Formats: sequence, structure tokens, C-alpha cells
Amino acid sequence: MGKIIPDYVQSCHLCQIRKVSNKKTKQEIVSFPTPAEPFQVWQIDLCGPYPVSANGNIYVFTAVDMFTKLLFAYPLRNKDAITVCEAIYRMFTTYGVCQTLISDRGSEFTNKCTAELCKLLEVTQEFTPAFAHHCLGACERQHRTLAERLTTHVLKGKSWENELHSVTFSMNSSVNNSIDFFSI
Repeated sequence: MGKIIPDYVQSCHLCQIRKVSNKKTKQEIVSFPTPAEPFQVWQIDLCGPYPVSANGNIYVFTAVDMFTKLLFAYPLRNKDAITVCEAIYRMFTTYGVCQTLISDRGSEFTNKCTAELCKLLEVTQEFTPAFAHHCLGACERQHRTLAERLTTHVLKGKSWENELHSVTFSMNSSVNNSIDFFSI
């Protein structure tokens, strides 16, 4: 019996894809710049897909200022290079051009359009190691809160896109535990 069960689990495809591995993978140690003032360093990411909105949006571009933990959220129709680059540009025109952008290695961030925008505006792009979502911890935490709050509004029959700005405002107006202060 002690051999039959492990053999069965090893041969079962569904068991293998659902099994959580206990093996620790070695992660590259990464160091990103620590900001000395607001809007110097931003983490950027995408969350979604969400249900298609009335305007055809399904993703949310998110950016978190690493000094204040301020969240910038903007709805997107897709996650192609130009759409994401436009969202980054919108963030810059709202809060000013930063010194450093930190993102994962998704093609929506590692493309020529974003690289050219950053080069033109003298912004340094930093990328997290592959499969190291913990390196974007500020964004990931905001994604969780954003999803919880948007879900509450959607369950009340409201559009997630229509509520995105008010939810973002409420998140930025709340005391952030990591800085023990308001983001705005």
C-alpha cells in the first residue's frame, strides 16, 4: 500500500498538475533602488482579466509609488505594447516622470515602445527575475485589495470600471500600514 499510492499519484496527470510542490526554488537576490522622495520609483503591473466593461476594458494597469504607496489604476482594453505604453505615459502626465520603473518581464513591459518611452524620458527600467512575483510585492498587495473591493461593487450590480476610480481613491485615502500614513 505504501508503494501503490505514490506510484498512482506519480502516474496521474491531474494529480501532478494540481499538486503543490514543497521544494524551494532558489531565487535570485534582487535589490531595487530605495526612493528618497515621492514619485521617484514606481512598481507597475497589470491585473485582470476582469469581465468586459461597457467600454470594452478587461485589464487594469496598476502602478504603486514606492515611497508613498500611492496607487494609480487605469482600465485597459488589452495588454499589448502600445496600450500599456499609453497607460505609463498617462501615469507620467499625472504624477510626473519618475527615475525608475520596476516591472515583471511580461512582453507588455519589455517591448520596444516602453523602452523608447523610458529612454526618451530618461527613466531607468528594472525587471524582476522570472517567476518572482514577490519582488512586486507592493503591486501584488494592491491587486488583492483592489480585486476584493471591485468584487464587492460588482456583486451589488455595478460596473467594475465605473467604480475603479472611487475604489482607488478610497485605497489611497486609507492609512497604509507599511508607512503608517495616508498615501495621499
